[in-house]
Amino acid sequence: PEVAKILESFVTVRLDGEEYPNLRKKYGVEGYPTILFIDSETNYLNKISGLATKPMVMRVAKLVLAEPDIEVSLKKTLEKNPESALTYFRLGTLYYQRKDFPSAKNQFLAAIRFAKNNEQKIKEDSSFNLGIIYIQETAWSQAIEIWKSFIATYPKSNNFNSANIYYGISLKEAGERKLASHILQSVRPKLTDVDDIETVDQTLEEIRKGF
Repeated sequence: PEVAKILESFVTVRLDGEEYPNLRKKYGVEGYPTILFIDSETNYLNKISGLATKPMVMRVAKLVLAEPDIEVSLKKTLEKNPESALTYFRLGTLYYQRKDFPSAKNQFLAAIRFAKNNEQKIKEDSSFNLGIIYIQETAWSQAIEIWKSFIATYPKSNNFNSANIYYGISLKEAGERKLASHILQSVRPKLTDVDDIETVDQTLEEIRKGF
């Protein structure tokens, strides 16, 4: 009853994570069950991974309700711990969702700088997000550099194929069509996602046509 009562303050939605790979990637869901707390603008607030106990749900729910402004909350956390890689990452994600790309870049770079040995996933995800931002900004030389580095550094990443796609697209936009074609043709047989396959095929067709 106590948990049900506090959850009345939230809009609860149950989703099958396997049907929403985009959401799994966006919120860093790596196992089930996972309880995500997000705000009305889909900004990440907190999460509970694995089987949640009553005290865990109560504690996290109360934290979220006590500080509904996630930006203020994260900045307060950084005041207490200015080397928190996770907090920088969460701020970067928040600014990215707001399309404030310069601020997002600064936060992701800080997350990479302060990530400890046991926080390599934060470093990996921050690097990936930086690459996405460079593509959004059409900063192709920076995008090429970061995707090349990501592929070399994280060959076992769940985002490895996506990184190769983005690398190929960045190369193509920078005029390096031969290498772009090679990268995209190499990753094409490994793809299972229909949208990824369509993106690669379309980009290869544009390369063939000289676009």
